[in-house]
Amino acid sequence: MMKKEKNKQQNGAINSISEGSEMSGEIKAVGDFRLAGSFKGQLESEGKVVITEHATMEGDIKCNDLDLHGTLTGDIEINNLLSIGTKGIFTGNIQVGKITVEEGATLNIHKCVMQNTNANTKKK
Repeated sequence: MMKKEKNKQQNGAINSISEGSEMSGEIKAVGDFRLAGSFKGQLESEGKVVITEHATMEGDIKCNDLDLHGTLTGDIEINNLLSIGTKGIFTGNIQVGKITVEEGATLNIHKCVMQNTNANTKKK
């Protein structure tokens, strides 16, 4: 019972870099990830990544969903939804299932590949 509860907590965990913090390197997160500070490197998450309004990131991201409200320069591979808020600034390449962009966002996209999120679904 304890092992099952521990796994449940890890899968629901939200990892973060706080505002004012700076970090570089490679991050692999099992749960969701929230960036409020500055990060340079590679970020891979099995969950959702949120980049807050005052956050900056330079590097590549692989995740299920991404909410961008800050500044991101790099390549992103999103399995499901990329959502860019009004103050979001993105420069780089995108591979994504779905994308939403709010008015006021800044995009400098070099290449965008829309992938079919239903491709793995078998027809009956």
